[in-house]
Amino acid sequence: MATKTRTEASVRSTAEIPLRPATPWQTDQVTTAGRIPLTLTQPSTPGRLFPPKAFVGEAVPFGVTAFREGHDLIGVHLRLFSPSGAESLHRLTALGDGFDRWSVLVAPLEQGTWTFRFEGFADDFATWEHAADLKIAAGVDVPLMREMGALLFDRARDERSRPNAERSALEAAAATLRDPEVGVEGALAVVRDLRGAGEANAVLERRRGPSRRTTLFSALARYGELYGGADGRVPATVQVIYLTAWAPDPSQPKPLKPGSAKTRLAEALGTAEIPAGERAAP
Repeated sequence: MATKTRTEASVRSTAEIPLRPATPWQTDQVTTAGRIPLTLTQPSTPGRLFPPKAFVGEAVPFGVTAFREGHDLIGVHLRLFSPSGAESLHRLTALGDGFDRWSVLVAPLEQGTWTFRFEGFADDFATWEHAADLKIAAGVDVPLMREMGALLFDRARDERSRPNAERSALEAAAATLRDPEVGVEGALAVVRDLRGAGEANAVLERRRGPSRRTTLFSALARYGELYGGADGRVPATVQVIYLTAWAPDPSQPKPLKPGSAKTRLAEALGTAEIPAGERAAP
């Protein structure tokens, strides 16, 4: 299958992260932690008796421990409030240190008391990017992964806050993934080109709730169109993993103590015993 090359175009937004209303604090929470726990925030002081301080223009490291259950990847934002009331969002980067730490450097440019909060969210783009990079290269669910990526780019393209140049780049990426003449290498190039461009906010204005049924059915219909047979059936590869486990039980046979054997192993096998250090006859 032929592979097409597309014009290089960075889709990373050069503008500040667009603000959206902050989620109000919940004072009547039933659980003590949400789906994405945020803990061990920085900057902080021991015992939190005094607020941390910095000079105007000093790069202050903001950090937090954030994680979630499951395979989907997450993102973390820092919402910063200046003394004059200005509000800004800053994307944190995962340190990859094995402790689920996230960090970002921000230089406050105004004197006074600053306040901040961290916000965790499910990162649909990063989740797809990770899965697509592995599955497309391995030839697993390739049509489905390509269509899922194209749908993500369609949603990002429709964001009103994006410049026209970014919308064009996202539309070109979606068209490349849907082009049947573009092979595996071409599809992987789209994934890795976006990663190299640092694109991590492609679905910043995505829905905060579960995916719509129409989105899932659209992906299913597209998958059937590209991969289904003449009889209407869609072939699928299923991997079944079996796991057997056991626990010790008092009735389980116990090994004998060393030296308590009454029969030689050579006698049980019907062979001659060869002392250590001697060679067996040819």
